[in-house]
Amino acid sequence: MSTPAASAPGENEPAAIEPAAIEPNAREFRAIEPSPVTRREGWLAALAFALLALALLAEPIAKLGTHAYSTGDLANLFALLDQQEKHVPANRLVSDPAFQMQPWTRFIAEELHAGRLPLWNPYSGCGEPLVANYQSALFSPFQWPFYVLPFEVGLVASAFLKLFALGLFTWLFLRRIGLAALSAGVGAVAFAFSGHNVLLLGYPHPGALVVLPAGLWCAERVLQASERGARVLRPAVALAFAVGIGALSGHPEPFFFGVAAIALWCAWRANHVRRARSWRAALLALGAIALAGVAGVALAAPQILPFLEYLQHASALTSRVHNQQPFEWRYLPLWMFPMLFGNPASPYLIDVRIPSPNYEGANMSYAGALVLVAALAACAGWRRDPRVRFAAVLAVLWFLYAYDVAGIGRAAAHVPLLGRMPINRSQPLWLFVVALLAALGADRELRRAAPDGRGRALLAVGIGAALWLAALAGAEREFAAIGERVRPATQMSAVLPAHVREITLSLAAGVAALAVLAWASSRAVRGAACAFAALVVFHQTGWIHRDYNPTIEQRFLFPRTALFDELKATVGDENLAALGEAPLAAELNVAYRLALLCNYDAMGVASFDKFLHQSFAAFGSNKDPRSATTNALAASGTRWILARGSWPAVDSALGDQIFKTGLRAQPVSLEAGVEVVQQFDVARDGMRALLVWAGAFPGARDRVIALRLEHAERGLVFSTELAIGERLAKSRDPEELPASFEYPAGVAACAHPVELPEGLPRGRYRLRLSCADGAPQQCPVLWKAAELKVSGSAFAVRGALDPAALYFDWSFALPRLQFVRAFKHLWLYRDREGLGRYFTVGASEVVASQNDALRRLLDPSFDARRTVLLEGVGGASTASGEPAQAVRIVEELPARVSLEAERASDGWLVICRARYPGWRARVDGAPAELLPANGAFSALRLAAGKHRVELEYAPSSWTAGCAIGAAALVALLVAAWRARS
Repeated sequence: MSTPAASAPGENEPAAIEPAAIEPNAREFRAIEPSPVTRREGWLAALAFALLALALLAEPIAKLGTHAYSTGDLANLFALLDQQEKHVPANRLVSDPAFQMQPWTRFIAEELHAGRLPLWNPYSGCGEPLVANYQSALFSPFQWPFYVLPFEVGLVASAFLKLFALGLFTWLFLRRIGLAALSAGVGAVAFAFSGHNVLLLGYPHPGALVVLPAGLWCAERVLQASERGARVLRPAVALAFAVGIGALSGHPEPFFFGVAAIALWCAWRANHVRRARSWRAALLALGAIALAGVAGVALAAPQILPFLEYLQHASALTSRVHNQQPFEWRYLPLWMFPMLFGNPASPYLIDVRIPSPNYEGANMSYAGALVLVAALAACAGWRRDPRVRFAAVLAVLWFLYAYDVAGIGRAAAHVPLLGRMPINRSQPLWLFVVALLAALGADRELRRAAPDGRGRALLAVGIGAALWLAALAGAEREFAAIGERVRPATQMSAVLPAHVREITLSLAAGVAALAVLAWASSRAVRGAACAFAALVVFHQTGWIHRDYNPTIEQRFLFPRTALFDELKATVGDENLAALGEAPLAAELNVAYRLALLCNYDAMGVASFDKFLHQSFAAFGSNKDPRSATTNALAASGTRWILARGSWPAVDSALGDQIFKTGLRAQPVSLEAGVEVVQQFDVARDGMRALLVWAGAFPGARDRVIALRLEHAERGLVFSTELAIGERLAKSRDPEELPASFEYPAGVAACAHPVELPEGLPRGRYRLRLSCADGAPQQCPVLWKAAELKVSGSAFAVRGALDPAALYFDWSFALPRLQFVRAFKHLWLYRDREGLGRYFTVGASEVVASQNDALRRLLDPSFDARRTVLLEGVGGASTASGEPAQAVRIVEELPARVSLEAERASDGWLVICRARYPGWRARVDGAPAELLPANGAFSALRLAAGKHRVELEYAPSSWTAGCAIGAAALVALLVAAWRARS
């Protein structure tokens, strides 16, 4: 990674100052003097970091062509993408890259190759911005390999670039502040291969974090030029590019903390500039750095402005869990032994929630045992070295903040902007200052003039022993607290002792190297000891986590199966509502171009998310729909429904309850003479179907259940018999009851939907179920659940009231849904009256707000197929007897749509894409106004006749961002040319 204005790694600068040897009894540095980097040293350093990165990536590189560096085998957990029965994913925890970042990247690459800008993702949540979500990282240099290389090669190349850039720029910065090449190597290895960067290698975070070492290197060059009275234009331009590249790299939170660290360093260093020259020089240096930062942000404007616009219309700021979650003290032993409680990429794992919140969250601050020892030993020189004081103070402040000492972490939640940043995103600050301290300590010993390091050698040994003993004691105490969770099945006895032994031996070897470094009088010996210590650091950080990001068979990356291909061929590009169980993870659907209502974008279009939660009972971080109404289907342009089994929860009374994860239910036996009665209230006319879950023992499949439905005023309105054996034999649903249900061994069960006659009125009903014969173990079985909330419920068995409710449901829309075919236990239905994503209506109804629109959509008396709800629009409602009509789609691309619509009278074109700023409409070539409609969508007025309608996503934030970014780039290139000339 290089910039036009940045010096090459080996470039000699004309005014470089030769570093002076650091005397042990020197009280203070009057200035921080750079160590000149020869061209040979620069290339050797680059080669060293390249080799270390290649070593970490050796397995995925060796298996290119047959394997992929990804956790994409997690897709095998989904029924329709099951490639291998009972396949155990290589790492269950690292799901975001496989389910989010990698699908986005693949989609972006395909769109770019097709000559289109991937500004909009039409496949998740009825559409959402893509570039604006930030994590898609369209412009990131670490994404460029995907645009020119095969995807599997891009995965490895991107990871390599992140590690290489982090290591090289950290080394350059440490050299710039006066460290020797080898001691700078210790710090660079410690930071580049720390827990945050290796564990999150598949995420954009390490790429965004490159701004920290690169920005510090460039900022320090500005400060040192000011100290010498030299021109600062060239390093300032380099700083602008460093900030711009960091801002474009895909995650704002690591970038924020990286920039915060740069600001703290510059504020501290400005005092040195003041002492060396004057206040004016210090202020000019800070001004140049600030201007460079502004220029860098301007360079990233095509990313930042759409993001800020999205932030204003996103649900992230209101729905996100509060971010200030301090770390737990009991997990401090992980700073020495990171796999103490298991590793999701290994056979040993006590529980995915131990350590809390998970392995990544607890181990992103892992710097390695030897780095901690070296950092603590370096603090012994805090009086003589201001750099040590700065790093030590910053380390202490971070610890107080991260562990909420004296409430500091909670107090930080009230600081503007900082309160929005999760504490675990601040871990790179800790890692960098600890790496800096370790490097400073190694440098002090490497460059000392006199061989008087016996005491410091003993200090290193003592610190190492103390940390090791404390970590073991803390681990033993925590294991005692965990108690019964530690079972032989965790394979702890096979893995944990080996892990402790590996850390212990490597720590002993590293501490010995530090002791030699402090004690030896020969510079060559000290140099060898320093190099060996760097290798130990690499072993304890990167190498120990080399398999955390696994290498999987290529067939598991975006797998295709015949079942899934059939589903895609049937549904095409139309919206699909998956109720209760998704056919694949939200955002992974983007790679398959399957339009799902669920979405996992961390931002989320606020208006659509609210619509989804209220109209589809969406739950979880994926916002998976659990149930639906016919109005919700029409308003979202959805006519395909995928549901678990024979009961799609569409316009059903309890559908959002009966499929809740973890619902507990107990069996109820229907012996001869035993009647089960369930009373319930129906709030609207037109109940059309009932659902009862029933099963039987193997020897009782010939039994039938008598079903009687009575109305409180009309008496008996329907009766039938449920033939259990016939239903079990013919059911296309091979699934038994959910795993959380209690049911006797051998019982097979399935859903028994029953269509009812038309015209049933609202009111109080009683459902009576009985069996003419049958003894225990030879009778049908029903289920009851205490968690079900049934209006007017009264449940009785043998005439005795029971506080639970029968596990059943009723629906108003089942006959409207046409069964298409089963895909394993997921059944595909088509709404016979669905109109698709674009249709016209003749009537409109004006409501005051989105909340009013959502309430109206939940009203069964409202028909979204005939009337559009217009929000906050002046004027009266209109009515028309003309039925809704589908619209012909001429062309539909992700960010551009062309339609043909024809109406006999004036009406409205309803556009079932998530309403968002930036969409423009033209009717017959003339601009047309898009109005907020149906809670989360848009509509435009159409006069009678035939029309050509064009829709395009062209946000002004993108246009302005590109203009600002282009202007900044031109200005920086001109400045770089002037500085060079």
